[in-house]
Amino acid sequence: MEVRIYEYLNSLIPRGITYQAKGSYTKRFYDAGDFDISIPAYEEYAFQLVPGRLINIDKHFWGVIQNTNITRGSGSVIRATGKCLKIWLDWRITVPDDIGDARAPAGYSSCAGSSEKVMKYYVKRNLAEPAYEYRVIPGLYVSEDMGRGLKDDAYYSRFESVLEVEKKLGERAKLGYDISFDGENFVFDVFEGMDRTADQKLIKPVIFSVERGTLSSFQKADETGHEKTAFYCTRAGAEFEDEAYTQTYYFEEQTAGLARKEKHLDISITTEGDQYAEFEELSRKNMEEYKPTQSFSCDITRESYSYLADYEVGDYVTIKDSLTGVTADRQIISVTTQTGDTAVSYSAEFGDTRITRMDIFRQSLGG
Repeated sequence: MEVRIYEYLNSLIPRGITYQAKGSYTKRFYDAGDFDISIPAYEEYAFQLVPGRLINIDKHFWGVIQNTNITRGSGSVIRATGKCLKIWLDWRITVPDDIGDARAPAGYSSCAGSSEKVMKYYVKRNLAEPAYEYRVIPGLYVSEDMGRGLKDDAYYSRFESVLEVEKKLGERAKLGYDISFDGENFVFDVFEGMDRTADQKLIKPVIFSVERGTLSSFQKADETGHEKTAFYCTRAGAEFEDEAYTQTYYFEEQTAGLARKEKHLDISITTEGDQYAEFEELSRKNMEEYKPTQSFSCDITRESYSYLADYEVGDYVTIKDSLTGVTADRQIISVTTQTGDTAVSYSAEFGDTRITRMDIFRQSLGG
């Protein structure tokens, strides 16, 4: 992989030359990606790998060097690890310097509108254009709001990591986000994945399958440790019994016995209209986090599809596996690029799907 090192002092200052490195880097759709690279210690300018400097890998992955390690011996190497530029979002918290919604709790920063508007609001208010000048990330801009994601989203926050806020909002709206370099400035923007599933006819479909030779390995994981099946939902600050009610997932009956796993949800209402309708809608949104999940990961053969040309993080693809009986359309949530002495390989993870007990029953029957 090609690696360039930069010092960032309100502008990019190249440090050294282009290195050929070994290691890996991972791009994630909803979270900050990471990298782990090594170069020979005797390379000219090798000691320009310094924590705090920026790194560009293969011309499209930008990151911040956080740790370095020097190993002396017959093959002395310098190892550098760190995160992609989205880690800047974790360096700021949501400081409430204004109240955007009069119905939001006092002392909270709030925003309502499309998911993209809300996501960009928190980056603007806490990194790009904060009220306190010392909180500014120099050279970081937020791109124009295009209204993508959920049309009626909302979020209020107080002293949370901006990265965690973006992750929550992005996962809920199926919007990825990134900080890239446009040649002059660093730009925060959100993204939607492309539909490359087998059933669509507009573009070349991507079908990952061991039998087809497009995968060298495939893993399936089912997780129920976090599952809850019955919810007691109350309005935040509720004083009366009629402001609380029990809720179950759509199309499912009340659970009982060992199948019943209870959870309390504290729901905040911000609308002055049909508050019961909003109460129910927000309750169901929160409940989705507690459904059982099913996730896939795989190693992709280079001969099948070309990364960044045929598929990208965030895209929806089709997965087929005869042994596990899986046929599913899933979103790619991360891709890891691994570079060794002679070869480059790719592995991917696919988004957790919240599944119902009926889904599990159907799969047990092979359907």
